[in-house]
Amino acid sequence: MKIVISGNVFGFPHGWAATNYVSLMAQGLVKAGSQVHIIIPNYTEYQGNSLNRDAHGIVNGITFEYTTNSPIIPANPWQRRWGKARSLIVTPWRLLSLKFYPKLTALILYGRSYSLLVQYSFWCRIFKIPLVVYI
Repeated sequence: MKIVISGNVFGFPHGWAATNYVSLMAQGLVKAGSQVHIIIPNYTEYQGNSLNRDAHGIVNGITFEYTTNSPIIPANPWQRRWGKARSLIVTPWRLLSLKFYPKLTALILYGRSYSLLVQYSFWCRIFKIPLVVYI
């Protein structure tokens, strides 16, 4: 089984309550024999005190990536807009590529973002990927 977890209320691999919750959920899925890939579609860290510095990697068997290409919010507003626009393009592309190699079982959306819910439900319907909304 291959599972993708996404949302905008947590950073990865380090963070506070929501990050720890998602990390424990992902570790449980890995121990059960699933492949877990985490996609974070937004910036999560401020420049001065960032816990996460890597845009992609593997931690405890969990693959993660920031589709903005960085977890740290850029100081330049044009770079922020470019990162968010990049995320809107890269996220569906990554879902489509993860769907086939190996076959994606489900996408778990964690958080209360209405805009992400609309985006992911649209892409999951088009790509025929089961969507689990975890609030």
